Amino acid sequence: MNDDKNKNSPNYWLKKLTDNLKGQDDKGNKNWAERDFQIKQNAGENPRRATSVSDDKYQDFINLNPQKSRDDLITEFNKLLNELKTSQSGAKEISIKVPTNFTFTFDENECKNLLSKKIEQPNLSEREKFLLSIMKEKQEQHLHEIKNFFAKNENDKCPFCTQVVSSAHKQELFASIEKILSKASEEHKQELQTYKIEEITINFDDFAVLDETVIKECCTVLTQFNDCVKMINNKIDEKLGNVYQPVILECIDIQNKFDNLILKLKQLEELRIEYNKNTTNTNSIKNQLNDINNNIAYYDIYNEYKTFQEKTTIKKQEDDKLENDRKNLRECEETIRKLTADKNKVEIAVEEINQGLRYIFFANNRLEIEYRDEKYCLKSMGNTVKPNKISTGERNAIAMCYFFSQTMQNKEQGDYSNPCLLVIDDPVSSFDMENRIGLLSFLRYKLKQYLCGNENTKVIVMTHDIQTCFDLQKAFEEVIECCKTPVNQYIFSRLELTDKEISFYPKKRHE
Repeated sequence: MNDDKNKNSPNYWLKKLTDNLKGQDDKGNKNWAERDFQIKQNAGENPRRATSVSDDKYQDFINLNPQKSRDDLITEFNKLLNELKTSQSGAKEISIKVPTNFTFTFDENECKNLLSKKIEQPNLSEREKFLLSIMKEKQEQHLHEIKNFFAKNENDKCPFCTQVVSSAHKQELFASIEKILSKASEEHKQELQTYKIEEITINFDDFAVLDETVIKECCTVLTQFNDCVKMINNKIDEKLGNVYQPVILECIDIQNKFDNLILKLKQLEELRIEYNKNTTNTNSIKNQLNDINNNIAYYDIYNEYKTFQEKTTIKKQEDDKLENDRKNLRECEETIRKLTADKNKVEIAVEEINQGLRYIFFANNRLEIEYRDEKYCLKSMGNTVKPNKISTGERNAIAMCYFFSQTMQNKEQGDYSNPCLLVIDDPVSSFDMENRIGLLSFLRYKLKQYLCGNENTKVIVMTHDIQTCFDLQKAFEEVIECCKTPVNQYIFSRLELTDKEISFYPKKRHE
C-alpha cells in the first residue's frame, strides 16, 4: 500500500487522477490543464506551456456538482471558446435588435362568443334549402362560384347535369343565393374578420451566436403563439364558410402566450447587449469557460477519486492495525524493561523523577530519564544526550528530583506520614537562573507534601543568595497557610552565618 506502482496503494490512484488533469488522454482528448492553456491562450495571455497540476489540485473539482453531462459541457466549452476567439479578434457586434415592440390585445372571450353566435336562417324554399346544404358542405364560397358562373350570358347549361338554364331560372337562382347570403350574415362576417390575427415572423439566424437554449425557447414560444393564431383563424374561416353553423373555440389563453413570447424576446435582447459588451471585454466568457472546464474535470477524475477514497480508507484501517501492533509492541517492551529493572533491583523511581523534571521545566520532553537496555539514558527534547552535555542548572534539577525520590524509598507513593528532617543545600544557584521559577515552585510543592504529611517533619534550607532567601521565606509562609495540620505552631527562623557565628537575619536588607 506504500508502493506507488501497486494498484492497492492510494498514491497509485492519486497519481492516476492527477494525470487525468494533465495534458491529453490516450485518445488525444484534451484534459483540464490543456483546456486551461487554451482559455489563457485565446484570452491573449500567451502562456508558454500547459498549466501545472499539483497533487492536491483535484480538491478544487471533486466537490463540484455539475448540472449537465460531460458531453454537453464539452459542446458548450467549444462554443464559448470560439466566442472567446471571435471576441479577442475584435468580432463585429450584433447590430440588429431583437424585435420586442409587438402590440397585441385580443379578447378571447368575445371571439368565442362571436364564433358560437347563431344567425337566424330566413324562410327558405326547397331549392334554397338545397343551396344551404351545399353551403354547409362546401362553404359559402361555393355559392359565390355558382352565382358568378351563371352571371355570364354564355353559361346557359348546368355544368353537372347539362340541363339548359333560362334567364328567368338564373334570376330566381340569384335571388335564392342573395336570400341565403343575407345582410345579417354579411355583418356577422365583417365582425368575424376583425378577429383575424396575423402570425409573427422572426428570423433568429442573426442571433445564432447567442445562447442556444434561449434561442430554442424563443422559437418554442413563437411557435406556440402562431399555432394559436392559426387555430383562431381556422375557426373564423370555418364560421365564415357557414355563418349559420356555430363554431366552438376551446380556451387557448393566447394573450399569455404572447406575453411569454415578449418576455423571451427581451431575454434574448439582453443576451445580445451582453454579447456586444463581450466583444471588447472577454473576462465574462473566460470566467464561464473556467467554470465549465472545472466541471468537466469533475467527470475526468470522479471514478479514480472514488477508488482513491476506497484505497485510502483500507490503508488507514491497516495503518491503525499496524499502529496498534506497534503500541502493543511498545507496551511489551516497556513491560520487559520494568521486569528487567525489577530483576536488577533498580531502586530509582524513574517516573517520579521525570514528573519532577516536567514540573520544573514546564515542558513534557525538555529533560527526562529513560531506563533502556538495563541502563539509564538521559534525553533532552526527545534526543539522547550525555550528562556532560547538559547545563549545571539542568544537572541540579535532576539531583533535586532524585533526592526527593530517594526520601520515599521503600514507601508507598504519596505517603508522607513518617517524620523526617530534610536538609537542602543551595537549591537555586547562579547556574539555575533561567529555571529559577520552576525550581522554587517545585521546592514549594514538595515541601508542602512533607510538612503537611507530619507535623514533626522539619526542613533546613541553606543558600548564599539573598534573593533566594527571600523567595524561600515567601514560599514557606504560603506552605504554612495551606497546610491542614497545626503547623502554625512551628518556629520559623531565618538565620545568617557570619564569621563562624549564627545570628538572626534582619527582615529587610538590600542585596
